[in-house]
Amino acid sequence: MHLLTVKEVAELKGCSKQYILNLIAGNRIQYEIKMNKSNRQQYLIPLTELSPVLQRKWYKKQGLPVPSDLSKAAAPLREPKPLESYTEDQRRQIGWWIGVLDEWQSFRAEHNPLSDADTAFLAKLYDRERLKISAGTLYRKWAAYKLDDLDGLIDKRGQWRKGETNIHPDVWRIFLSYYLDQARFSVPKCIRHTGEYLRHKGNEALADTIPPRDSFYRQIGKDIPAAVKAYQRKGSKAVHDRYAPYISRMYDGMMSNDYWVGDNHTFDFISLGEDGRPHRLYLTAFLDARSLAFVGWKITYTPCGDATLAALKHGILRNGLPTYLYVDNGSEFLVHDIGGRGHRKKKKDVEEIEPPTVLRRLGITMINAIPGNPEAKVIERVFRDVKDELSRSVKGFCGGTPDERPERLAAMVKALDLPTDQELIEQINTFIEGYFNHLPYNGAVKKDHGKPRIQVYNENIMELRRPKSEEDLHLLMMRSSRPVKVGRKGVRFGIAGYNINYWTEEFCLGWQDKRVYYRYDPDDLSSVRVYSYPEDVYITTLPADDVLAYNATSDEIKKGMRRISKYNKLVREWTDGRILAQKEKISAYDLMQMTARQNIENPPEYMEHNPKVISLIQSEEPAIVSGTGTDGPGVVIDLQRMIRNRERQE
Repeated sequence: MHLLTVKEVAELKGCSKQYILNLIAGNRIQYEIKMNKSNRQQYLIPLTELSPVLQRKWYKKQGLPVPSDLSKAAAPLREPKPLESYTEDQRRQIGWWIGVLDEWQSFRAEHNPLSDADTAFLAKLYDRERLKISAGTLYRKWAAYKLDDLDGLIDKRGQWRKGETNIHPDVWRIFLSYYLDQARFSVPKCIRHTGEYLRHKGNEALADTIPPRDSFYRQIGKDIPAAVKAYQRKGSKAVHDRYAPYISRMYDGMMSNDYWVGDNHTFDFISLGEDGRPHRLYLTAFLDARSLAFVGWKITYTPCGDATLAALKHGILRNGLPTYLYVDNGSEFLVHDIGGRGHRKKKKDVEEIEPPTVLRRLGITMINAIPGNPEAKVIERVFRDVKDELSRSVKGFCGGTPDERPERLAAMVKALDLPTDQELIEQINTFIEGYFNHLPYNGAVKKDHGKPRIQVYNENIMELRRPKSEEDLHLLMMRSSRPVKVGRKGVRFGIAGYNINYWTEEFCLGWQDKRVYYRYDPDDLSSVRVYSYPEDVYITTLPADDVLAYNATSDEIKKGMRRISKYNKLVREWTDGRILAQKEKISAYDLMQMTARQNIENPPEYMEHNPKVISLIQSEEPAIVSGTGTDGPGVVIDLQRMIRNRERQE
């Protein structure tokens, strides 16, 4: 006897495992209990409990010959469909009939004769369900159930017209041409335009067949996908914001400090700056993605890379180091020396190896939000809470849109009746730490709902990474320059239109024309730390150069000249101890002459030659005879006389 697992039976019947387990629990199918390899109980169902169709299907699936008694069984008129292919209402009918049929079979097993049992069961069913069913209906349903013909268990009355409409296809096409338009015409107006169009085209007969508007409303819901309707009537942004798929993030397995999400927020209130002028403050903040509590923040006048580092440093000192930093593509985050340029990287940035970034030195991985996908950052939704909890209660609230702006604001700004930055910065810090982080958690993890956010943060810390000391953190978080060449005045740092030179005489002497990079503290520009490039080895700390004014005193000028003289002296003295003394040195000319005489007096071995073949070459011109000779006819040459005449001339 073949025994099948619950999973195998469910696959054969095209239903869920839970459905088979329900049959077993109700004793509506025979089963056996045995121990599996893991020493756990499992239900096994005899193959004979299934219908002949499913038995044949199992034999074919296993590649076994179908027994003769099964091969003679009549095949159903249609292939059985899985339970999932039916509607919810149809599945409810199927389940109801299966329960009634199983109950009927159990009732018949306890009562005789069967005809009286059927009558008694139908009467009992009527008393309980107030539903009148004939014995013939029971037998038809039972026959369908044995053949796994689930279609035979549902009521198909009225189904033959399902999905049909009384709107003519041409009418519907014309209607859609007006309805699916960004003018967003109403349904009645589109129906009216459809009739006008048909009459204009001379099709009065079709125009008279246009049904009432309820038919169009129903057909819109059945025929037009919601995303298509939004795209055609509202545009692509509406589809992206409401209907386009999005990436779900799992927060249950996330720990505190796994992900910090960073962003900037413009406060929705106006305050008075140090100069007494009204303006708006900004918040650069990092949010722990697991607990939705703020871990680090900085209130600033302008979002920038320095504000980003200040907020990050604030968070690290309070809560340790995160593993990942999730930020958008703003220029205040994608800074070359903080985390890299990310999506803002240009081709020229790839050509050169950049010095290590701050995040790389800290061991933090930066993740950038996909451009055009700001909803992925949970911090933007938290900023709405900051607006509702804080900004609305601050005197000087201006709202995020003109509709939110209070009428009294104009008079307050004109009278400068606004809080100052100094007051608000202290109050905002108190609000975040003492109030906002204690608000109830409302994130994705249901079990933590209602707990204070800071409690959720503390309960989910598994590993706390901290810098060894605040001094170490200060060094790790110093900003970096790009690779620069050391010039006559060392390295140069530009800020606010001014240039600051950093140098010492020793540094310029040893590193001029070489490439280095330097790290600096934006809050203290009195010195910079210089590192070799690309080795990234610390060289020295350079002080800022003293720039002399045009009306500098003589003492100031003498001090500057002494530094120049010191540099020149270092240049002159650099060779001391590095070269031969003058009395030990041999000039290059003397070395050349000595080498030449040695080569002549003692020729090297390579000067000797011993050819194996000697070839003599003879001139083809006639030889000149000593004394009187002739050169051509009638020409006499007296060589001895020519020699004597030459001697007299000398």
